[in-house]
Amino acid sequence: MRVLFAAGPMKKTLTAMETCRIAKKVFSSDKLFESMPVSDGGDGFLDAVKHALPDLKEIRINSYSCDMKKIKARVLYSKERAFIESALCAGVLKGKVSILRRSTLGLGVLINELYDNKSSVYVGIGGTLTADIGCGMLKELGFDAEEYDGTSVLKSIRKNKNYSLLYGISDVKSPLNGKNGASLYLKQKGANTAEKVLLEALFDETADNLKISGKKFSGSGGGIGAGIMISGGKVLDNFTFFEELTGIKRKIKESDIIIVNEGNFDRQSFEGKLTGRIVETAVKMKKRVFVISGGFDAEIKGIEKIKVNMPKKRNKTGYIREFMNAVQKTKEFIYG
Repeated sequence: MRVLFAAGPMKKTLTAMETCRIAKKVFSSDKLFESMPVSDGGDGFLDAVKHALPDLKEIRINSYSCDMKKIKARVLYSKERAFIESALCAGVLKGKVSILRRSTLGLGVLINELYDNKSSVYVGIGGTLTADIGCGMLKELGFDAEEYDGTSVLKSIRKNKNYSLLYGISDVKSPLNGKNGASLYLKQKGANTAEKVLLEALFDETADNLKISGKKFSGSGGGIGAGIMISGGKVLDNFTFFEELTGIKRKIKESDIIIVNEGNFDRQSFEGKLTGRIVETAVKMKKRVFVISGGFDAEIKGIEKIKVNMPKKRNKTGYIREFMNAVQKTKEFIYG
């Protein structure tokens, strides 16, 4: 039997490269086993790209966290294209700053360093702690952008530039505004109730101002998706991107068993997340599918669920041990 493990990160515990290495160790005696790191555009985006394109060069660029502290952010590049993981700047928070004041300026710095009007720049949008609708990024790129008073959130913009070779890789389908919009993810970014209510109103107003109300992908990364669209760039769904990069659909078709992992596998996993797209594709192809996760939505059918119990206290050795146990259990289910 040919087994494919699409190894993603386990939020705040293990990276995609770590889960990939653990899976390879457990299945080391199986010659028909393949494990590959994947990312939906959030954490581990650069690791997944580097695995697929090992000849890419890597550098660290001086930039800023979302609370404007100096950092160095890793990027990948070649003559033809460059790759940025927005989580490495817009997902870094050094102090206690309200989500209303956090900025994507650091992401703009990275794009400025890599964009030359000749090669494409791809930005993994997920894993951010911002909700400024890309305002900081757009200002750094030279756009005349206006913020709402007392916030870093984009209100309006004059489109005086065009970044047609800029591409965002989105981890969700969400529009900027509406009940299924960017506000769904504000709580996990640390927004309190008052901030959430205000941001929902600002998202509605900006979406109307910029005529992007209800536009798919515009809400990804707290509106970074909208910012990329406004700049003249395009936002791609993660499955299409990784299909072109790795041929993942072909790999699924050629395999008998598919294994994926995610911190919590629920209905949101099917709202643009790469894990959900892989599972949907595999189930449609009538493959046997295993999902390793810390939690499940009971209503999800067509998969075999493997529960992993990560330690509550920060413990890297414990994380590795528990995930390895879950992978070993999966192997036993496969081979009996």
